[in-house]
Amino acid sequence: MKVAAVFPIGTSDGGCPVAIAEILKREASVEVHLLYGKRVAPDAPDPKDIAEQIKESIRDQRVSWASCQPVEPFDLSEAYTQVRVLVAGIAGRNYDRVYVGITGATNPVVTSLFQTAMAYLSCQVLPIYVQARGTALVQHFLASDLRDRVTAEGALSTARSGQVRVAARLAERLPSEDQWKFLRSSLAALAQWDDFDYSQARQTLEHQARKAAVYAQRPLLAPVADTVSRLAPNASDMAAFAKQICDQQNFSAAATSEGWSDRVSRTGMLLVADALANAQRRIVEGRFTDSVLRSYRAAECATQMRLLAIGIHPSRPDACQTAYKRYRAADAPGGGEMAFKAGLQFLASARQIDFAPIEEDVIKLGSTRNHTYLEHGYERVQLGQAQRCFERSQSICQHLLGADIKQEWQSFEMRF
Repeated sequence: MKVAAVFPIGTSDGGCPVAIAEILKREASVEVHLLYGKRVAPDAPDPKDIAEQIKESIRDQRVSWASCQPVEPFDLSEAYTQVRVLVAGIAGRNYDRVYVGITGATNPVVTSLFQTAMAYLSCQVLPIYVQARGTALVQHFLASDLRDRVTAEGALSTARSGQVRVAARLAERLPSEDQWKFLRSSLAALAQWDDFDYSQARQTLEHQARKAAVYAQRPLLAPVADTVSRLAPNASDMAAFAKQICDQQNFSAAATSEGWSDRVSRTGMLLVADALANAQRRIVEGRFTDSVLRSYRAAECATQMRLLAIGIHPSRPDACQTAYKRYRAADAPGGGEMAFKAGLQFLASARQIDFAPIEEDVIKLGSTRNHTYLEHGYERVQLGQAQRCFERSQSICQHLLGADIKQEWQSFEMRF
């Protein structure tokens, strides 16, 4: 266990030797950092001399003196800047625990030390207080618990805004233990899921789901535990099915296997539902263009599921010759990649769907998508447009997959 202590020194020792003695009751050894201010008057004690006296007075071999540095005592901005540099150096030493003196020196120095230690040290931080009146009273408390709670709340607030990957990065500052490990791991997996990376998210989600019941009783973590518990049961099937769709070489064998159509209907709907939930998160996040693209993708995905169910691969329609010969119209073009609208027209010509009820939604959804900056145009998508595209996508998905899709996509909402 690597332990440090940091003490601000003023015109007296501020109880520093007493605090070090108290620390050594709990720790095998300690590396001590001192910071001292400048002398305020010619007849006042020099804090630098006090620091040297402290070092001379403590001969315990368990104490090593790591640094002794001057700091501006009165200008808060300058004091903060200098103390921040000191704390950055301490952070680089990879201590497991750091005691922080909150008595001695001036208020700007003490305030800066406490703030920077709480903000920039990822290890345990224990402020230590010495009341030097009569019998010295030493108290300390684990302030890093409060720091971790603030970090967790910040990460969850960011996740609620739809920025799941940013939230996962913020949560990386949490310790790898107990509830914080659960939150760190869960947010990392949910960020992968938010990026449609089911194969990467699957294992972590399933692992965290086994712990979710414990954290479901804690108000701060209950929404995350609920989200993990809802997504995890479908993760393996969705990852495996997405991988199977990518395997065009073996598609014919899959499409002619027993139960293929039912599997597409069951698992394919989950992929579509998740795309819709993802589009909704982008609206919450304020990324309206991205939401439109995801709404378009959800409707296209629903179309692809209807094609896959009858053995037609949208990227290579003739991959399964049996299905292709059965459903291809005599005057239809060759087996090139089938885009969204072309897929719908193929389904209509194969008498699998009635295209007319959704044709207007398809045209308007495609038009908005095509005119965005991320596709072929220069339009900046606004909130109302994103919401209308989401509604059009829902209508198309319901027409193709049934009314249950609305309930399904809501089960993929992420709650934080």
